[in-house]
Amino acid sequence: MKDLFGHKWKAQRLAGQHAFSSNANLQSFGELILPKHLNTLLAPIEKSIERDEELDVQEVAYDYAMVVFGELAYDSDFAQTSAAFTAPFERASTVTQDRFTNPLYRFTERLFPSGRRFQRDVAEVKAFGERLVRSMSERIKAEEEGEIETPGVDGSQGADGSTIGQGLLLRELVKEHGQGDNYRFLADACLNFLTAGKDTTAQALAWTLYEILRSPAIYAELQAEIDKAPTELEVSDLTAVEGPLQYTNAVISESLRLHPPVPLEIHENTTSAPIALADGSLVGPAEIVLWSPWVMGRSTRIWGEDAADFKPSRWFPEVQPRKSDGTDLSHPLKKSAFEFPVFHAGPRSCLGKNLARIELAYALVQLVKRYEMVPTWPLNQEKSVGTALTAPILGGLGVRARHRQKI
Repeated sequence: MKDLFGHKWKAQRLAGQHAFSSNANLQSFGELILPKHLNTLLAPIEKSIERDEELDVQEVAYDYAMVVFGELAYDSDFAQTSAAFTAPFERASTVTQDRFTNPLYRFTERLFPSGRRFQRDVAEVKAFGERLVRSMSERIKAEEEGEIETPGVDGSQGADGSTIGQGLLLRELVKEHGQGDNYRFLADACLNFLTAGKDTTAQALAWTLYEILRSPAIYAELQAEIDKAPTELEVSDLTAVEGPLQYTNAVISESLRLHPPVPLEIHENTTSAPIALADGSLVGPAEIVLWSPWVMGRSTRIWGEDAADFKPSRWFPEVQPRKSDGTDLSHPLKKSAFEFPVFHAGPRSCLGKNLARIELAYALVQLVKRYEMVPTWPLNQEKSVGTALTAPILGGLGVRARHRQKI
């Protein structure tokens, strides 16, 4: 059984690697899919300005991340189809998270309304995923039989013959596992990727906005860089460390350091033998290892005495970190993925890292160059992390927006 699960994990990862790691797909994502759905990001803000109302930009970020990831990964119009899916998915995620800290969950879920509804929510979520898989399986079969053409966002194909643009992940999953009736497993794999691709990116954008709204000087410097950037940015410009959005990317990295979308990680040794860690510690069979990117991002041993400060300048090589007495810090400036594990490290590193960085930079540029946002919560009050599988802002991120004088 363990070998079977290992095989399934490798197949899922291979499918994700094919879908999310090619330059052609990244280019298509940045040039076609993100701009195509830009109105999903902007329309709620425009409406709030027109009505002079407060809005929750975290919810706006959720909607945008949902529609762009829905098209890229599943070739599905999530703006139209996900209404019946989102609420049960969020409720089921919350109950699942609670199980990690409640050893009596089998009993308490029978007593409380949220627990009793859990089974219904899970059934609805799985049914939604199965519909996606069934639809894609039927489409691939029709393509192979010549009944319909293989579509792409721009009608093109990659050098390996793969479709560029729509439904990449689901197409690769079906390809890896065949087109039989194994819809339940494929649906579970789809939903796993959906959590990773939608929630984490939306929350990262929300936390980034939260930090810059609390730091007027950083917000002003970010606006200045974005105002000077070319009107038509290349996809490579969005994430280039030394490109036109150098400071923008430093702001994003700093926000990810302090607010990793997955604040706690858990790995279990599923083999029958002990596994040695880098420091010589042994993890026995069925034992688990927990670590927290949230805690590591605030570690003074890794980041220096100012680890708690939101400081984008720390990501520039010319800025040398120093102790309060003026002497150099002993830790290196450049961090490895093992010290900054927001996207994991090694063989389990995040396949969607580049996609996420592209989407975060694109969305942040579009918002900052168009709007001024004024927080509707006391600036001296820090926001907390909500209870979920990932790290949402508890209570959302309320702002009042207005158009900038200069665009």
